[in-house]
Amino acid sequence: MAMLADSFNIDYSAGKLDPEIHLPSTVKLELVGFITMELPRWRDRPDRPKAHAETILTEHLCDHLNSTAYYSTVWSHVQFRTETGDETRGGRKIDLTVKPRGAVFIIEGRRHTQFDALFPIECKRLPTPK
Repeated sequence: MAMLADSFNIDYSAGKLDPEIHLPSTVKLELVGFITMELPRWRDRPDRPKAHAETILTEHLCDHLNSTAYYSTVWSHVQFRTETGDETRGGRKIDLTVKPRGAVFIIEGRRHTQFDALFPIECKRLPTPK
C-alpha cells in the first residue's frame, strides 16, 4: 500500500556562505528593516480595530506582520507570535517572537524549528499612556 508521504521527493541541501558575501547579523538587520517598513502600514490601516492596551496593539501588529510575511517572497518562511515563553528565564513572556514557519534553519550550528525563537522583540507603546 502506497503512503502519501512516500509520494513526495524532498531535496535537502546544506551549505555555508562565504563570510564576505553574508555578513553576521544581516538577516536580523533585514528583519528589523521589514518590521520598520511595516509599522506605518499597520498603524494606518483603516480596518485595524482601535486599541490602547499594549498587549492588544502587539497582537494586532503580529496579525499584520504574519499576513504580510506570508505573502512576501522574502519572509514567507517566518511567522510572528505574541506572548511566547522566554527560553532563558522561565515564567517570563516575550512580547513578539519570530519563529520559522514550516522550515528548519541552521544558524551558527544550532537547529531551529517552528518551536524555537529566532528573534525576540520587546514591544513598547510610545508615547507611554499617562
